[in-house]
Amino acid sequence: MTLPSTGSVQTFNTFQKVVSLNEGVQMMRVVIEQSTGGFNTNYYQFTPADIGVEFTYPVAQPSFPPNSSIDLSVQVSDPGSQASKVEFYLGSTKIGEDSERPFGISTASLTAGNYRAIAKVVNASGTILATDTQSLYVGNAKVGIRPLPQTASTEASWNCAGCGNWETMTGKYPTLAEKMYAVKDFTGDFKTKKRFFEFYLPTNQDWIDMNPATNSLIQLIRTKESMGEDVEHILICREAELLGVGKWGPIPGDSRILYQRDVDDHHKLFQDAYTAGLVRKNDYKLVQMVREPDVFSTNADAIK
Repeated sequence: MTLPSTGSVQTFNTFQKVVSLNEGVQMMRVVIEQSTGGFNTNYYQFTPADIGVEFTYPVAQPSFPPNSSIDLSVQVSDPGSQASKVEFYLGSTKIGEDSERPFGISTASLTAGNYRAIAKVVNASGTILATDTQSLYVGNAKVGIRPLPQTASTEASWNCAGCGNWETMTGKYPTLAEKMYAVKDFTGDFKTKKRFFEFYLPTNQDWIDMNPATNSLIQLIRTKESMGEDVEHILICREAELLGVGKWGPIPGDSRILYQRDVDDHHKLFQDAYTAGLVRKNDYKLVQMVREPDVFSTNADAIK
């Protein structure tokens, strides 16, 4: 570094430089190559450089038509210009890299499905400096709906006076009724028989009842299926924090997230209920409800 003279009066100035360090113990040596009037140093301070990466496209949980090629682009915060390139992945598969700013790449044509795009900032020695992820959905959009009250009386009981009910709105929305893919816990005008609903753990114990003949979730699925409805997935979470009984979830910051045991026990329960002839399917999809989306998307234990 070339430092300016501060003159004959002793005046301290602050200078900084960003350097890239390998792992391990480091030795710093200060060498003054030329000084005509002498020098003084006050202190040395070491702080991590603020290196980061963020997807600029796509954002906000995007969806794309089937067989789309998607442009991925990121913004890199790199005060010391340490970034040599950005590597792009879909899941664990590397799809390419870019060493020119602004960093970006295009995917190949993607078939329908859910994808996890990952961007990794890498320096010249191959060390990963920062990462960011973005979930992608490729396929025809599927839409659900939270129902209006069935009647005027239930409208009042929901503290929803004035929001409308299906008794008065039946027949007014034929396009909506025709196009809905799945409906939450309601029949009404909708032509689809696909239904989903919410289910909360626990009721009065820490772990679920593994007897399919008495388990409350199996009874609820049976009720829906006996009405001719097609249950594919269940919105599910722990609610011990709200109910005041049972176990909270295992992830700090969001008491709703399920334990692995919850997931494993439910899938075994579905198998046993199907074998016993109580339900139509041998498995149902569990969709995790959360109270703090940031925790669920950033906490490594929650993602795992």
